[in-house]
Amino acid sequence: MACAKTSKLIKDKGYSWVIVFGSFLSHFAHVGFTFGTAGNLTIAHQEFFKVNLQQGSLIGTVHVGVVFIFGERISITI
Repeated sequence: MACAKTSKLIKDKGYSWVIVFGSFLSHFAHVGFTFGTAGNLTIAHQEFFKVNLQQGSLIGTVHVGVVFIFGERISITI
């Protein structure tokens, strides 16, 4: 027991709150785009690019697919 060293705790200087806030914004944008805005963007893309429903919804599908494909690989780097 006498051999155990006590570690000194370094006081947080506020940088961790920047990380938390950035993570919140990232998740907020992802969930908002995936579940809320994607339907509205599909209609806007259909009207602007003169495409049908399947082609207009491709951007939302690609977004979700990219998140699922690269999510595991990116989590390894964190």
